[in-house]
Amino acid sequence: MKSCSRLSIALVAAIVLAAYSFAGVSFARENVVSKKPTAKSVASLEKSRVKEAQQALIASGFKMKPSGVLGPQTRRALKQYQKKNGLKVTGRLDKATLGKMGIN
Repeated sequence: MKSCSRLSIALVAAIVLAAYSFAGVSFARENVVSKKPTAKSVASLEKSRVKEAQQALIASGFKMKPSGVLGPQTRRALKQYQKKNGLKVTGRLDKATLGKMGIN
């Protein structure tokens, strides 16, 4: 009797798996949502952070268009902003500069 019930359980499990497979549900690892940021999401975050910094620079009196690109014009403005605010002059969006701008 035990072998019959085990066989029934195995048969039911096989039918359920086949039904899910037929419905397009996959148990493969590739379908698991990754918690790691992708290069695209990081680039998008960086672009939005640069744009936010550019808007802070504009509010501080610098003339530029907020493009989201950390180009030469933005770097020059950053250096001037850093110098004016007693920060280490790097021309980069470091933690101290972002903090002074109110950007986390």
